[in-house]
Amino acid sequence: MKIIKLFLILLVFASCENKTEFIKTPTIQSEIDRLKSKSEIEKFIQKSDTNYKKYQLKYLQDFDRNFGYDSVNKILAAKLNIKTNFAKADFDNNGYTDLFAIGDNHTC
Repeated sequence: MKIIKLFLILLVFASCENKTEFIKTPTIQSEIDRLKSKSEIEKFIQKSDTNYKKYQLKYLQDFDRNFGYDSVNKILAAKLNIKTNFAKADFDNNGYTDLFAIGDNHTC
């Protein structure tokens, strides 16, 4: 009787196969995927909207607002030695590459 119980337990465990699969949606090629340089990204943003005709990529450390003190973002960027001003990834998980850019339009 013990052998039958052991056999049934082993049979149950053997049939429980780990079928967890992560289905990754294929990323759809877009214009953002082809952007490689700072100037290409600036031109892409400038042509996307007439309000961004003067848009320029900047690092957080480059922002000066004449308030007599630095913003928390600027202090943290300097402390963490942040050396990027854009990122490309699928932020909203819709299959398209998104663009995250830090810059200035010189309007404020």
